[in-house]
Amino acid sequence: MNVWVKYAMGPVVGAVIGWATNWVAVRMLFRPRREVRILGIPFHGLIPKRRIELTRRVGEVIEEELISRDDLRKIIESANLEPPILKIVEERVDQFLADQLKSLPKLVRRFISRELLDRIKGSFMFEMQRALPQMTDDVIRAVNEKVDFKQLVIEKLDAVEIEKFESLVYRLARTELRSIELVGGVLGFAIGAIQSLWLWLVG
Repeated sequence: MNVWVKYAMGPVVGAVIGWATNWVAVRMLFRPRREVRILGIPFHGLIPKRRIELTRRVGEVIEEELISRDDLRKIIESANLEPPILKIVEERVDQFLADQLKSLPKLVRRFISRELLDRIKGSFMFEMQRALPQMTDDVIRAVNEKVDFKQLVIEKLDAVEIEKFESLVYRLARTELRSIELVGGVLGFAIGAIQSLWLWLVG
């Protein structure tokens, strides 16, 4: 065997082994999806094996770190919902007053002017506008007390099939996962090169 081929084999084999090792490690994040035994040794993909624990941890993080009453308030305030809410209320009040007016006898309707109806509606809308911030706080408080964000996230994650979740992860992190495989090859090549250099020096 040519001496240079002999020394080149170390880096090449090291690169292949390093790349293959990391390739297998990346695949073992999800594979095998169900536990299998080889020579009595259990093998199970890391994420399928710990899926229940992982989904609960994600739910806890979202509940404790990502969603708060202040966050909900900021979202609602940034959405500027007050004008459309008041518009809807005003339309409903107009409809209500019109329906009530129609239900009255004609004689009574003669004593109810448009100006009076406008004053009644204006007073109601004024109080509604004043009460809206407190109503918003009450809604946010009720959501925080009644909605279990942690359980909601857990149920959503549990509902995702592991195959679909795997496909999503690979699609989103394709570049990073390939970089991990490449790093394995580079490190394997470097280790093989050092070994070949050592053999050349001592040989």
